[in-house]
Amino acid sequence: MAGVPDDRVTTIVGPFQSTLDSDVQKTRETLGPIDAAVVHIDCDVEEPAKLALDFVTPYLKQGSLLLFDEYDMHQADNTKGERSALRRWLSENPAFDVEHYRSYHSTARSFIVHKTTTST
Repeated sequence: MAGVPDDRVTTIVGPFQSTLDSDVQKTRETLGPIDAAVVHIDCDVEEPAKLALDFVTPYLKQGSLLLFDEYDMHQADNTKGERSALRRWLSENPAFDVEHYRSYHSTARSFIVHKTTTST
């Protein structure tokens, strides 16, 4: 629909807890060495969103775009849902920061990823 060639998109099918946690090595092998330009997280609740963020961390680069479909759910409470997951992830990953980019519907937000330190 967006005009992206099929060979540039990889879909990993399965529950978050198995594809991003217990089968993480298999999932990483399926993806191979990549940089994530756009990551769309549509998890609604905190734990799967945090799993998704933890999984994509090694693939993020300066300028990657993170999209959260339900970021402002739960009355925009920082202790719940995707919002809480992002806050936790940022506190655990000081090499990254995010900058609000756009809100793309009433509860969705996107962020530009900034790498604040270089990896060695």
